[in-house]
Order: sequence, then C-alpha cells, then structure tokens
Amino acid sequence: MAYIGAMSRLMFFAVVLSLLSCGMNEPRQPPAGSILAPTSHVSHETTASVSQSSVPSTSATTTAAPQVGKPRQPIRSSPEAQSMFRAAWGEEVLPGATTKQRLTFVNDWTPRVESGPLTAHLTNCRVEHHRVDTTLGGEERSLLVLFASIDALDIPDACWAVQVGGHFNEVLGYLDPKTGALVMVWLVPEG
Repeated sequence: MAYIGAMSRLMFFAVVLSLLSCGMNEPRQPPAGSILAPTSHVSHETTASVSQSSVPSTSATTTAAPQVGKPRQPIRSSPEAQSMFRAAWGEEVLPGATTKQRLTFVNDWTPRVESGPLTAHLTNCRVEHHRVDTTLGGEERSLLVLFASIDALDIPDACWAVQVGGHFNEVLGYLDPKTGALVMVWLVPEG
C-alpha cells in the first residue's frame, strides 16, 4: 500500500515537472475522434496552487464553487454535509442517471447512501480534482462520474467530501460549503 502511495506521489510530481518544463501556453485538444472532452488550460499558477497546500480555504474572500447542483444552505458541520448529500442523491443524482450503466451504479449505491454510514470532511477542491483526474482514464471518465464533471472540482476553494463506503470501492461526493450545492459525485474504482 505504501508503494502505491509513493508511486502516486512520484507520478504527480512527474506530471507537474513535465507541465512546467514543456511550457504549455496553449490549451490541449484531444486527438480527432477521441471520446474525451477538451481539457482546460493548465497554468503554472494552477499547478503551484495544488502543490502548495492541501489545507482547505474557508475565508470569506474566496470565489464560490460553480453552481452545479441546486443550492440548499451553507454547511457548517460533517452531519449537515452528510444530510445534504443524502438529499442531493435522491433529488439530483438518481434522476440524473441517464445511461443504463450509470443508472445501474446509482441504483446499487442508493441503499448505502440512504441508510449506510457516511463520513464527511472539508478538503481542497483542486486537490480532489487532481485525484479524480489522475485516477480515472478512458471510458472510466464517462462511466464512473455519476454527477456533473471532473472539471466542476477545478476550483481553488474548500469543499465537503462525503464518502460512502462499500466492500471494494466507494462513492465520493463533493458539496460547496457556502451554498450546500452538490458539485460532483464519482464512483472510486477498486485498488
């Protein structure tokens, strides 16, 4: 397990160094016929902010997260985040599962979301964006993102990460602490 963590950190630093050294000044475009959506411009400022700190920002001067889900109310505690995630799951994630595969995943996880134990903690959205972006590849990007998109997490603010545990994998959802809006949900693959 420690080996995997060390390799993940090594890969992260290799990506950061390659981005800094290759002088990416233009947005990257996917190859013709690719199923991946166009990626956003990666700046030196963005890369630096990810590596500077994993401590979430909660100051009143930070920008609001993009309004992906419906606004509810500000979240002040872990139990509030868990409660709002459960509500958002039923009101937004379940009805938004439009493909057969997503609907299967969402239906399988609904009993755990509704009555199973959840955990919630404040984290940095951009750090979580990097985690999702480097974990999912190829078809996983469209299959395992159950609500919104990976880019919805690419913001410099704090967000509530709500975890729903399973036997071999987990669901992670992210909420905007200022509005209570659901930002993104994904099914974390095994391993």
